[in-house]
Amino acid sequence: MKNFVIFLLLSFANGCCANANEKILLAPELPKVMLGAISERNATSVNKVKIESGGALKWGSEYLVSISIKGEQKSCSVYKYTGNILFSLFNGVPCEFKGPADVNESRNTSMPDILYKIKLYLPNRGAMTDEMIALYFDEQKATYCLSDSLSDWYQNSDKKYPPDLSDGQCGYGPGE
Repeated sequence: MKNFVIFLLLSFANGCCANANEKILLAPELPKVMLGAISERNATSVNKVKIESGGALKWGSEYLVSISIKGEQKSCSVYKYTGNILFSLFNGVPCEFKGPADVNESRNTSMPDILYKIKLYLPNRGAMTDEMIALYFDEQKATYCLSDSLSDWYQNSDKKYPPDLSDGQCGYGPGE
């Protein structure tokens, strides 16, 4: 009986943290249902959704994708798709991506951070400014989360001290 309980606990522990051991890969294509959910969320057709070059990543059964909507106003969004549910991590207008996602392993965590460099319009400055979207892997939730503090840490901080991830937002689902 004791061995059975230990086996059961170990099986649960391995199952809940399986994503932390997965390798992040560039996704060559996205599930059609995901593209449909993104176009529905943005009230546009699928052919107006532009997946940024190097912006679709996959680990296990989860995806991270950076998109912009083809149109007059430049926009950028980052979504997470898992368990057939689309989660919004970031939306900005006007905004544009400045390159592909950067899979950054400099913090030596179980999963790398994902960084997106963007130009974002800030009304208080009245101009487009260089900004960064930073995502980290939350071990307890076994998913990626957005952190403004991590973004600031990568752009401005003394790297001797770890970033404060208490502002982490793991996404908004349907009906935001």
